[in-house]
Amino acid sequence: MAFPNMMKIMDCRKIESLRGFVELLKSYLDDESDEGSERSITFEFNEHVSDDWCHHVIGFHHLNLNHCTGISDIGLEVVLKNNASSLQRLDLYWNPQFTDTSLKLIAASTPYLTHLNLSGCQRLSDVSLNGFFGTKSCCDPRKLMHLDLTRCPGVSDAIVRKITRRCTHLEVLLLYANAHLTSAAFGFEKMTKLKELDVR
Repeated sequence: MAFPNMMKIMDCRKIESLRGFVELLKSYLDDESDEGSERSITFEFNEHVSDDWCHHVIGFHHLNLNHCTGISDIGLEVVLKNNASSLQRLDLYWNPQFTDTSLKLIAASTPYLTHLNLSGCQRLSDVSLNGFFGTKSCCDPRKLMHLDLTRCPGVSDAIVRKITRRCTHLEVLLLYANAHLTSAAFGFEKMTKLKELDVR
């Protein structure tokens, strides 16, 4: 599937109510000046956003939910289903409320995903990460270009080895602040496109 290159951003970081969000969304969708552009929406660090808002988020290519602790696994399921046919970039930085259920939903709902940020999602387990990077995931790990697993204690040596074998198109791999990883985790023979690696 081909996607447009230009980006049309909807900034919801300071919206405080569902009504205000719906009004802004209508204005965003009615604006045809950038028709054909990628649709991007950010709620980053918005403490007011909740699961109820997710029902209205449809047809976006880039979704930024960084530190949106009012959204649960249930809300994420809704927004992933609403954007399954378009979503390429998903940012979930510092959402400790998300569980293995969320990762399973991402694996089942995002066939076009190329950028994934799970930094600080501390409740994700080794088991769910193993499944995500397995062969039955709808999200094809081989398409990922950017992966951030900073401060994810569920990332094991075995998971990193699987990533280095399967995610061969990765250009950016961030594993910062996972001090439990050992040298046995790393082998990058197949990652010929890797440009940035952070394992500090």
